[in-house]
Amino acid sequence: MKILHIRNIANVAYNLSLQQKKMGHEVRLFEITENYTSENTDISLNLPLKYSKKDIPRRFQII
Repeated sequence: MKILHIRNIANVAYNLSLQQKKMGHEVRLFEITENYTSENTDISLNLPLKYSKKDIPRRFQII
């Protein structure tokens, strides 16, 4: 199963992903803001903590 965790607050998503990977799942962690407490993120937009919601689509590159 493919699993995407959005936001890694207090490393809860990371800890869940460790067990899910052991069970054979494909797991990714997606972070919206800069995360100073953990580097356990697969995909990050690195938005500042106070960001405008209209900034989010500008961070994606259409291929």
